[in-house]
Amino acid sequence: MKTVSPLSYLSLLLLILFLSVGELPSQVISGGIGVIKRPDPRKSNLVREPGTIYLADMFDEEMGVRIGESYPAYTDLNASRWIGTLKPNQPAVLLAISDKAFRVRAQAQQGQIAGWVSKSAVVGIPEGFEEDLRTYHQRFLAVQDLIENHQIALGMTMEEVSASIGQASKRTSTVTTGGRVDTLDYIFYKQVPETYVVLDAFGQPYTATRYVKVESGRITVDFTEGVVSSITESKDLDRSRARLDVTIPPPPLLE
Repeated sequence: MKTVSPLSYLSLLLLILFLSVGELPSQVISGGIGVIKRPDPRKSNLVREPGTIYLADMFDEEMGVRIGESYPAYTDLNASRWIGTLKPNQPAVLLAISDKAFRVRAQAQQGQIAGWVSKSAVVGIPEGFEEDLRTYHQRFLAVQDLIENHQIALGMTMEEVSASIGQASKRTSTVTTGGRVDTLDYIFYKQVPETYVVLDAFGQPYTATRYVKVESGRITVDFTEGVVSSITESKDLDRSRARLDVTIPPPPLLE
């Protein structure tokens, strides 16, 4: 009787396992190596506490703080389930803030955890940071609404305008005694049918149609000190991109 080598038997087991579980959505194959994809924090399945601000929604970089004293951490703001006790005098990452607690990621006696702790347990928060963060969050929500609707408003930054209506057709800068003004010009086009006469193979004329690109509108956006100070739109635009009823406050300095 023909015997099966251990290597062939292992390969068969791996094939059966692969067919039973299918492709793992958390992995991609790159050059034959499995690479774990970092989850997008904006698409997290985390159950969010009402009225809470999550820093990952707004910032790419994490904010480091310190745990000042040993303190229990909980899964939610109601302290319904204890998940560990944080170690004192160690670094941590601030994940979210609420009126009465901070959500942090840090090392507990039971291992690394992410949970809600009393504000008194966290040190290294700059004075006025919470107030500035709440102001920034309100601004962030207003800008996100404009971007989702492909609109712009006074007070937006150049990066925010580009995220909302795309890359500009032209950019110019003017420097005067009053300061520097940057200008983005957006030129919109549409395809317009045009008829013309051509000759067929027998020399007989007939009418054909082609489409030519013509300018359909223009938006000029001026930036003073890095934020939108004026918006000019041509009247022949298909729809207005400017929200004249909205003014975005300048972003606060978060240290």
